[in-house]
Amino acid sequence: DTSTLLLDLIPLWDRIKKGNYDIILFEHIQSLAIYHKIKKVFPSAKFILDAHNVDHILLKNELALKSIEAIKKQESDIYKTFDLLFACSEKDASIFRHLNENRVKVLVVPNGVDSTFNSYQPALLSNRKMQILFCGSLDYNPNSEGIIWFLQNVWPKLIKQFFDVTISIIGRGTPCLELIEIIGKSSGVNLVGEVADVRPYYRNAQVAIVPVLHGSGTRLKILEAMSLGIPVVSSSIGAEGINHSHNQNILIADSPEDFSESIVQVLQNFELAEKMSINGRNLIEKEYSWDVIGRELERDLNQNLI
Repeated sequence: DTSTLLLDLIPLWDRIKKGNYDIILFEHIQSLAIYHKIKKVFPSAKFILDAHNVDHILLKNELALKSIEAIKKQESDIYKTFDLLFACSEKDASIFRHLNENRVKVLVVPNGVDSTFNSYQPALLSNRKMQILFCGSLDYNPNSEGIIWFLQNVWPKLIKQFFDVTISIIGRGTPCLELIEIIGKSSGVNLVGEVADVRPYYRNAQVAIVPVLHGSGTRLKILEAMSLGIPVVSSSIGAEGINHSHNQNILIADSPEDFSESIVQVLQNFELAEKMSINGRNLIEKEYSWDVIGRELERDLNQNLI
């Protein structure tokens, strides 16, 4: 919404225009609405667009075709206005290069996690109750679609096998009516909603699930769970953009049967759960902690902009 963006900018504008900036970072394609106003004041600055997703793909099931085409046109013209584009995965980077016919410089900057704040506590893993965790914004369509699919297709298989298994669903936003109705009909499902701190919920769970069926970008909830040492079961799409290794630091499953069986493996096989916990945390420390990403970004910016 252009008017909203401009209204948000007004209180800051006097302070912003007095500055002297070498690099100006725009978040999301929607921020193009104020590009020309900023460019006019800072014509010599380098401009970067941080594209969290490929929006015309992410939103294709939510918006009218005309709107999707307009967004795709914006994403195809990024080369005209920006010196550099950040994408959070190689897949997204490849799509943006194709859309712009290789005329835009793209840098992959992965999503990351504060590995100190989300500290690793492996000793707790064997003491947890048989609890599953879903964490994600509940008003975000790929999340709603995914957890609905899980409750309809996977959850009945699990509660037949384990009488004491439970799932907690946490996240901000108002769930859609369909999700609320399914939760109301399902046993062992706890809709928590938004919480001040997700860490206690992760640390009370044996496995975190990411049943995402469509979307773009990368899932922060996978990185968060791995940092905390929680084994993750995800769909292939859910794990896109993360340098994962099936059966080592994550389990990948796309059918209801495979998803259910993967969760059963984690719940019943402590050695597997412990291996995934250790390997997941190691992956975070090697590639996805903000300290590592920050150092690599500084190096890449020096190479690409200065």
